[in-house]
Amino acid sequence: DMASFAEPVKTPLATPRDLPAADRATEIRLTPQQLAELRLAQAWVRYRRDGVAPPVDGAFEKEFEPARARVITHRFFGHLATGAYGGEHRLEMPDEVVDAIAALVPKAREIRLSTLFVLFNPKLKAALKEGLANGARLSIHFNGDKTSRESMPLALSYKHSLEDVIELMKAGAVKVAVMDQARYRYLHKKLFVVDDHVFFGSHNFNLPSTISNSELVVEVDDPNFAEAMSLAYDHDFLFSGRPLTMKEAVADYDGSSVTRWLAKFVQGFF
Repeated sequence: DMASFAEPVKTPLATPRDLPAADRATEIRLTPQQLAELRLAQAWVRYRRDGVAPPVDGAFEKEFEPARARVITHRFFGHLATGAYGGEHRLEMPDEVVDAIAALVPKAREIRLSTLFVLFNPKLKAALKEGLANGARLSIHFNGDKTSRESMPLALSYKHSLEDVIELMKAGAVKVAVMDQARYRYLHKKLFVVDDHVFFGSHNFNLPSTISNSELVVEVDDPNFAEAMSLAYDHDFLFSGRPLTMKEAVADYDGSSVTRWLAKFVQGFF
C-alpha cells in the first residue's frame, strides 16, 4: 500500500509573532551568583582550550596566578606507634590537619564546613568559638536525621552531632543546613573554606578522623579558587540542604538521650 509511504504534510514553522509573548522572550535573567558561576565556567573553558586563563569580568576580574598549595597528612598509625596515645590518651593525639585549620579560624571572616557529621576535635571547636567571638560567620552543612539513618542505625551520627552544633549556634553567627533527602542519598563531601584557604581531602574535620584514621588533605591558598569553592558550597547549602534552626536542634537533642549515650559508647570503639 503506497499510501502508507506518502510524504508527510509539511507545515511552515511558526513565526515569532505567532508565539505567545512568554515564549518570544529571549532574555535570560541570572542572579549574581549564577552569573559568577557562568563566568567561572567560561574561564575554565578558555584555560582548557588556550592553556592560560585570561582575566574574566565581574566577580572574577582578577589575574589567574598559580595557587599556593600543600599536602597535609595526619599520620594516625605513626602517632599511635609512639605508645603515647593509647587508651585514655587517645583524645590527646595530635592532628596536623586540625592544627593548620585552627591556626586560621580565630581571625577568619567567613568559614564554610561540609562534613558527614559534626563531632569536633576539641582544639578545632575552641578555635571556631574564638573566631565566632571575633565576628566570623560560620556555615555548617552535614547529614540530617533521615540521611544519617541510611549510613548508621538510629541516626547516631546526627544525634551525636547536635551537642557541638548547638554550642556553636549559641556562640555566634552560625547558619546550619542538613542533608535530609531521599533514600540512599547522603552528604559525603569534606570541604573546609576559611577565607582564602580551602581544605579538601579524606579528612572529615571531626574527632573520629583524628583518633581512628590516617588522613590526607590538600590546602590551597588562593582567593580565586576559594571564591569558586565558596560558590559551589553555597549552591549545595541552599539547594540540597534544609535549614536547621536552634529550636529544632534542641528538640532533637533533648529527645535523643538514649541514642546519644549509644553513640558515645560506639565512639569508644574508634
